[in-house]
Parts: sequence; C-alpha cells; structure tokens
Amino acid sequence: MHLIRNFLTNLQSTEKLIAQLNSSSRDDALLALEVLKERKVLQDGTLRNTDISGANLAGATFARSVLERINLSNAQLINTYFQEAQLQQACFMAADLTGANLRAAQMQGASLAGANLKNANLARVDLSQADLQKANLQLANLWQTNLVGANLTGANLTGATLTAVICNQHTILPDGSKWSADIDWSAYTHQ
Repeated sequence: MHLIRNFLTNLQSTEKLIAQLNSSSRDDALLALEVLKERKVLQDGTLRNTDISGANLAGATFARSVLERINLSNAQLINTYFQEAQLQQACFMAADLTGANLRAAQMQGASLAGANLKNANLARVDLSQADLQKANLQLANLWQTNLVGANLTGANLTGATLTAVICNQHTILPDGSKWSADIDWSAYTHQ
C-alpha cells in the first residue's frame, strides 16, 4: 500500500504537491516535500511567494532551498533544517521553529514576530531588517548573526548565545531601546 501511495504521489502535478504541503497529515506533507525535492522545485524558486501557512512540516529538510517571500506563519517547523536557505522576506509569524537549524540562512526582512525559536541554531544568519518582536529566542545560538536594523522588541533572549552578533544604531533591543556599542547583552540573556 505504501508503494502504491508513493507511486500515485509521484504522478501528481507540482501544483498539487505544493498544495499537499498544507495537508492535515504530516506524513502526506512530508511525502509531497520529498517528491518536490526530487523535481528540484526547492532550488528553482518555484516556491517563492507560496502560502503554506499552518503547515506541519516538523523535521523537514529545506537546506539550500530558494523560498523568498514564502508564508509559513503558524506552521509547525520543529527541528526543521533550513541551513543556507534563501528566506528573504519570508513570513514565520507565530511559527514553531523549536530546535530548527537555520545556520547561514539569508533571512533579510523576514517576519518572525511571535515565533518560537527556542534552542534554534541561528548562527551566521542574516536577519538584517527582520521583525523578531515577541519572538522566543530562549537558548538560541545567534553566534555571528546579522541583526542590523532588526526589531527585537519584546523578544525573549534568556540563555541565548549572542557572541559576535552584528548590530547597528537601527537595531531595536528587547526593551525597545536602540543598540549601542556599549550594550551589555547579559541584561537580556540573564547570563
């Protein structure tokens, strides 16, 4: 039965597979994702501007994918792998990215307001101009992360690693103040 299901999924059009990413069944969504990977859809930009908000893609792999302006708001993306993905202006509002690996992803102008990024790996991510208002960044790794012009108002940075983060005077800190060179991150990380 499993082989028949996989065979029938492979026969579906790319558009139907993209729609299946929003399936209520996580297994069906992940199967559709695997077929889309085989078709190189994740790298060719086909998923740009796609709305798959609310999708359950926990544990999926999107490494090096081209996903600019994708809408993954309210999505379940626990332990999802986005390393080196192109996620400029993507929407992750209220998404659950607990434990996600976004290392070296390009996320300029992305919206992560209210997203759960607890234990996420954001090392070397470009989050310039990103909206991180009220995001949960507890225990997240932000080593060498670009936060130039990012808005962190209300973000929870408890236990986060903020070594060598890149900020400027337009970066807004969790308390609503502007970043300055003498900032003491421990006031926000409580470490």
